[in-house]
Amino acid sequence: MTTEEKLIKNKLGLLELAEYLRNVSEACRIMGYSRDTFYRVKKAYEEGGIEGLKEKSRRVPNIKNRVSEEVEQAVLNMALEEPAYGQKRVSDELRQRGIFISAAGVRCVWLRHNLERFEKRLKALEEHVAKTGAVLTESQLKALERAKEEKDGLG
Repeated sequence: MTTEEKLIKNKLGLLELAEYLRNVSEACRIMGYSRDTFYRVKKAYEEGGIEGLKEKSRRVPNIKNRVSEEVEQAVLNMALEEPAYGQKRVSDELRQRGIFISAAGVRCVWLRHNLERFEKRLKALEEHVAKTGAVLTESQLKALERAKEEKDGLG
């Protein structure tokens, strides 16, 4: 049983006990909840059933820290074009194309798309080629060969 399931079970238990005793204050005292909490739980249950009792994240995502969709796509394209490049090199290459993103920003995009390591970028490249039938460039082939050599213990 997960923590969330235990919390839901406790909240349901509180509601059932209050109904059984016909006394909210006594049920809250026995279960260790405040009356305020009881009424919030009751309202959530009435509005959303068991789904309404699930813990909701109070954390609001900070979207304003995100790079624009165009910049994110440029970083992802660069990860496929040059999988061997590190985050600093990608940042520098994109800057030459007029796209401004820091090395740390590149890393954040890679983390969101599970591309933070060279091996993961190569795997994404292989999947892209398999899906689209794209032809590999010389630098992409070199990166794949280098990874194969390292894997075989020759590197």
